[in-house]
Order: sequence, then structure tokens, then C-alpha cells
Amino acid sequence: MSVANSNPRPRYDALVLDDDVDVASMLQDALESIQGWTCLTLNSYEALLHRREAALSTRVAIVDINLGYGQTDGLAAFRWLREQDYPHPVVFLTGFDENHPAVAEVQEACRQGRARLVTKPVDVDELCAILSRTRP
Repeated sequence: MSVANSNPRPRYDALVLDDDVDVASMLQDALESIQGWTCLTLNSYEALLHRREAALSTRVAIVDINLGYGQTDGLAAFRWLREQDYPHPVVFLTGFDENHPAVAEVQEACRQGRARLVTKPVDVDELCAILSRTRP
């Protein structure tokens, strides 16, 4: 007799991709306590690829543009999500100046309605206001 798995894989509301453990933890805590969302929190592009199925099941992605020196950046993660036909909103986080080339690329995605941009330090109220319009 075969017994079906009674513990299906968890589905997450939000993907949080940030290499800064403190920022990622703060975002996860805020989203879980204020929004009532479940979060898949990852710290690198490689971790995103490793957790592909779970990441693609989320309904919003919050991605830091800079995932650390020498690491594949958040723009590559954004491109990968789009290549996978990820249809949900992407919110970028950045501490870069608005004239930085990476920010210019994100601003173009924002103009096309494919992303939003939030500057660091993250204002949790601002982020929650943006996310409330994308309620999973």
C-alpha cells in the first residue's frame, strides 16, 4: 500500500534575495508579521538556481541589485526570472546612486512596468505599501 505524502512542498508568497543577512532577516520578519506572508529567503544567485522550483512558485520577488562583491548580481536574477516566464512583480532594493549603470537598467524595467525600485535603507512602510498592491 502506498501512502501519499501528507506534507506537500511549502508554497511561498515572497522571494527575498539579498546577501546582507540583517537586511534579509528584517525583510522576512516584516513581510511575515505585517503582511502575513511566507518568505523564501536566499542570499545568492546560486541559491536562487538551487531553489528554482520554490523561487518560481512565489508571487513577488524582492531582489537586491548588488548581491556582494564578486557575486552574480540581482539584475542577473531578474533576467533569469524573466527567462523562466516569472509573471509576478519584482521589487529591486538598492543602495546605489541613481546614476549607477545597474540602477539605470532597473529604472528602464520600472518604466516598462516590470519592476519597482526601493532605495536602502529600506523603509518598511513604503515597501509594504508597494507590496499591498501585489497581494499574493
